[in-house]
Amino acid sequence: MAKIKLTFTEEHLKLIRNLRVRKIEINHEKSDLTKYTRSIRKELERYKNDTFPNVLRTLYNIDRISQKSKAYADEDNDKYYGIDTYDLYQCDFWYDQMAFILGLSEQVIKGTEEDTDGPKYPKEVIEHLRELDEFIVNNLQHIEDIIHQFCDRGGIKEGVTYIAYDNENIWYTEEEWLKLGRK
Repeated sequence: MAKIKLTFTEEHLKLIRNLRVRKIEINHEKSDLTKYTRSIRKELERYKNDTFPNVLRTLYNIDRISQKSKAYADEDNDKYYGIDTYDLYQCDFWYDQMAFILGLSEQVIKGTEEDTDGPKYPKEVIEHLRELDEFIVNNLQHIEDIIHQFCDRGGIKEGVTYIAYDNENIWYTEEEWLKLGRK
């Protein structure tokens, strides 16, 4: 059991505050096998022999299972809500949105504001935004756990170190951790 420690900066908290939770569309393209089994059945009908009824019965069962699978997949689509890690802030230009959230918009390179692939920023700004983004994406599960576990205790705070064992995922502040005598 490894110990996990996270400490948030003011910038982390600003970005976390702006993460967008939404319904996640799940595609179950291969869940409905009906069209395939019908095609197979048509092919098999060319070969009438003594095992044909058994093959047809098997295909009928596959059809039934497939239809059930499709029904579950359709029902499943209403169950997924979360944060899309490919679009954390629900915008077209990720780094530009991060810069806006952090108050760095004035550092945009003049003349790039209307570029089709988004506004450009100096290399050091992009590197900083990339580091912040990497921290959030790599720790998103932990961040969610901490947010939920501290929602009734004032939420997550800047400069506070949060600690948990990786096999438990029960988070404590460093102060609480020490009071409990954990190692």
